[in-house]
Amino acid sequence: QELTFYKDIIHSNIIIGMRTMIQEAEKRNYKFGDGMEEHVELLSSEDLLLDPVIDEQIEAAIAVLWEDKTIKKTYRRRNEYQLSESVGYFLENIKRIAKEDYVPTVEDVLQARARTIGVKEITFKSEGHQWKLVDVGGQRNERKKWIHCFEDVTAIIFFADSSAYNLTLFEDDRVNRLLEALTLFEEICNCKYFHATPLILFLNKSDLLKEKIKKVDIAEYFDDYDGGNDYDKATAW
Repeated sequence: QELTFYKDIIHSNIIIGMRTMIQEAEKRNYKFGDGMEEHVELLSSEDLLLDPVIDEQIEAAIAVLWEDKTIKKTYRRRNEYQLSESVGYFLENIKRIAKEDYVPTVEDVLQARARTIGVKEITFKSEGHQWKLVDVGGQRNERKKWIHCFEDVTAIIFFADSSAYNLTLFEDDRVNRLLEALTLFEEICNCKYFHATPLILFLNKSDLLKEKIKKVDIAEYFDDYDGGNDYDKATAW
């Protein structure tokens, strides 16, 4: 039942991802191949956002567009706009995901993206202890809702995307995402509410970093990096 809960989120991730690539292709005046107009029109419909479910017709359109050279070209330039890093994974598995009896796998759930809005509390037991995890949104417009609320917490866990060195913010495409994470981390370290609070830093998405570093040099975005395409040097940096 818990896995099934993510089915709608995954369907929405796929539809929004494909719509985003279509819009970005059109912004760049890329031309779609013959016979693509019908599929583009179907995925561009605003009605689809009201009920983002992948039926046979939507599946067929997505599968054809994913093989189109224009979408592939746009996908390769995904660091220039806002596209979830999991979209490629889901599109490669579109036939499985579109089945009527589809139940997300654990890997599917890990790839799913649902934006954290506001403050959410999760309570659970582990090794005889009662835990309360407070999940907050890291986006700029979410911070004012939580930054002053956690004076008495046991610890703060800060997650940063280690592969985001060539990406920009959702709110401002002029600001590097990794640099913004570093700025926020510094703000939290120096915040008066947290002066006595342990801070745990997780640099996640190392699997994406390992693949990206082979093709995209960090030095293109950060002048102080000189490790080239070496993963170990990148993680040390």
